Order: sequence, then structure tokens, then C-alpha cells
Amino acid sequence: MTSQISLRLYRILRPSRSALAWLMTCLIGLSLAACGGAERQRGATPAEELYLQGMDALADEDFLSATDRFRSVKTKFVYTRFAALAELRLADVQFDQGRYVEAIGLYRAFIQGRPNHREVPYASWRVAESYFKQRPSDFFLMPPSYERDRGPTRDALRALSRYLERFPEGEHVKQARAAQTKCRQTLAEYELYVARFYRSQGSFNAAEGRYVVIVKAFEDVPELWREGADELLAIYQEQGKESEAEALSERIKAFTKP
Repeated sequence: MTSQISLRLYRILRPSRSALAWLMTCLIGLSLAACGGAERQRGATPAEELYLQGMDALADEDFLSATDRFRSVKTKFVYTRFAALAELRLADVQFDQGRYVEAIGLYRAFIQGRPNHREVPYASWRVAESYFKQRPSDFFLMPPSYERDRGPTRDALRALSRYLERFPEGEHVKQARAAQTKCRQTLAEYELYVARFYRSQGSFNAAEGRYVVIVKAFEDVPELWREGADELLAIYQEQGKESEAEALSERIKAFTKP
């Protein structure tokens, strides 16, 4: 009798197959929700999801994973808008690692291959910024930047000028102008440094030539322009070049007027 009662209770209390299925579905759903909560971004399409995974990796400075994701988007989803964005992000990966030469090549390839893309202004700015970051630094253990190779500074100045000419209302105009000013400052410092060196060696003609460059080309760097002009004026006076001295003196007066 007891066994019969127990069997009846089991049949009453045991969960049905549908109940078990519902329970398993809930558990799986909760598990997936927990996993999904750890992911920072999810895309609406496979291309977008893979692209966003690359963006996550780039933000975490996991450059190998970022490169892998962006390359996959570029090759597997060629006809989506994310292919172009992934191409641009591959350049960002190089930039963020300080590989500026490689970054410039990739940004330029993007600009040439997609000249009408809305991200061309950004890529153009990054080209200029990459050149700017290759300039000699003023690290205290190194000679001053103006004493070293001016090539990267001139390259940066050209790239910055191109960006400002092409995108005068661009998002990075303020940054570009500030960088342009720094480049001009460095070039003016170099000319003044060389002029003073020649003057200290008694090579007054060579020094004069360098000072003339400052006076003609660097009025936009007022402090250094004034220093160069004053020193050039002294050379003219020392050499008895009265007409040149008088003309420069008038120019200095005009320059310093409020």
C-alpha cells in the first residue's frame, strides 16, 4: 500500500517535460544574459559586430586582436560600410603604436582609394599628425630640436598646410594651426641658431644671409623675428651698410607698433 501511495505522489509531483524544457530555457537565457553583459558592444550585423570587437581591442591596446578583427571585416564584408571603416582603423592601429611611417601609407591609401568618403578629412589630419609626431623631441638629454634634422618638421608643415587648405572648417583645424605654429617656431629657431653660429665665427656674410631669411619669412613668429631683426641691424651698422640699416630700422619700428 505504501509503495502505491509513493508512486502516485511521484506521478503528481514530478515535473513534466514541458516544465523541464521551460526551466532549461530560463537557465540558458540567464547564462547568455550574464555573458552578454560582459561584452561592451554588440552589432546589428556580423560585419558590425566584428568591427566593434576590433574597436574594443583597439581601445584596450590589444593591437594584434584589433588587426585581426579589422582585416577580417575588410576581407569578408567587402560590400558593407564597415569594410572602409576597418581599413581606416588598421591605419589607427599603426598610429597608436607609434608606427607613423606605416600609418601614413595606410591613411594615404584610404584617401586615394576612397576620395569621396566622409572620413577623408580625418585621414588627412592623421597624415599631418603622423608627420608632426616624427619631429625631433626636446627631451632634455638630447640636443635642442632645432639643432637636429629639419626634414620631419618641413614634412609636417607641408602636410598641415594641405589639411588646412583643403578642410578650412575641419574638425581638427584648431589642432592643426597649433601644430603649424610649433613647426614654424622650430624652423625660425634653427635659422637663428645658424645665423648666430656664423656670426660667432666671424662669417658675417653667411650670418647676414640667415638673418635675412628670418626677417623675410618669419614675421609670424614675432619674438624670434624681433631678435633676428635686431641682430641683423647690428651687422648692417657694423659693416657700414647705412641704407640697409635705415630701412630695417623703420621696419622694426613698424613691427613693434601696437
